[in-house]
Amino acid sequence: MADKAYLAWQADTRAGKSSILIGADNETVGLLKERAQADRVAQGEVDPEHTLLLSDGLRAGSGDTVIARGNNRKLVDTDGNFVSNGTLFDVQQIIRRDRALLARRRDTGASVILPGAYLESSVELGYATTAHRSQGVTVDTGHTVITQDRLTRELLYVSMTRGRAGNFAYVSEGDDDDHPAVDPSLQLPWQGILGEVLAAEGAERTAHEVRDTELRKADSLERLYGEYDYLAQIAAGLDLKQWMDEHAPGASQEFEQSPSWDAAVAAWRKATAKAHPAAEFPGTAGAGLDYFHVQRHLPDLGPGPVPASRHSTGPVGPWTRAGGAATARLMIACWARGVPSPSLKPQFGNGAVSRPGALAAPARWADT
Repeated sequence: MADKAYLAWQADTRAGKSSILIGADNETVGLLKERAQADRVAQGEVDPEHTLLLSDGLRAGSGDTVIARGNNRKLVDTDGNFVSNGTLFDVQQIIRRDRALLARRRDTGASVILPGAYLESSVELGYATTAHRSQGVTVDTGHTVITQDRLTRELLYVSMTRGRAGNFAYVSEGDDDDHPAVDPSLQLPWQGILGEVLAAEGAERTAHEVRDTELRKADSLERLYGEYDYLAQIAAGLDLKQWMDEHAPGASQEFEQSPSWDAAVAAWRKATAKAHPAAEFPGTAGAGLDYFHVQRHLPDLGPGPVPASRHSTGPVGPWTRAGGAATARLMIACWARGVPSPSLKPQFGNGAVSRPGALAAPARWADT
């Protein structure tokens, strides 16, 4: 695709249009610059013998196109305007004695002398530029090469608004003949690559936007179920440890050091869920027992813990307080969103929670 973009740019410049190539990264831009300069040298349009060093490490001679990369109010052209970032110039003459060049502005035709110090700090070859640095550039046509995972939608917007008469995008699908894809089936089509770019947000968000996003995430069932699942795994681990200590005192400490401990806890949790199906929260009738545990302990422990074991009826330690809050929030949110839980709504309606205001804090989750 970079080749197609280059040929289109070349056709525009030969037709007398002001045009620029825009790439997603410095490597692509550098290759396009060097190719454009080499072609112009071959056609006799650029003098390769007498050149000056530029800030991008390349050199410019008479006939080359360069672009300013910094404002300088001390450099004033023949129309009285200072040199500004993004201005395109055609090099007319190399002044070797002063290590400077005489350049003509593409937009107004005014001339200005650019000294060596400014060339080496703030001037590059102007055939191609990155999307980020294309801000401030105005031409007749712009040709943008889009590659996967390199652009955001904001930079794409900047790239696609540089041309007055036309802006063209070339989406690279990684179809380089020299570097074929290992698995072509995993290669995204151009529509998918463009979709990723449009979905990639690069702009900084305001404090209010960050706050609203975090509040929405806190209210989401995905996050609440994640909290619930994490705490349930901890509860299962403590439950298994307690069971082992009852049947083989001291054995749990050795088993906890095993790399297979987490897998054993998961298996224990699954086994106890099968033995007591209503104890594991699936978003169905099993929610009734979870709710029973929540309403049973909320009056005594404030936020509301969940028992260490889903089938335990013994006292509950303080480590389960957060679990109770997460469970209550999760079930209320499920109810509010219409998640199937036939045993849940009637119990709320019957006022099973005895302490007034016990669910006041989590109840706000039902509003979203």
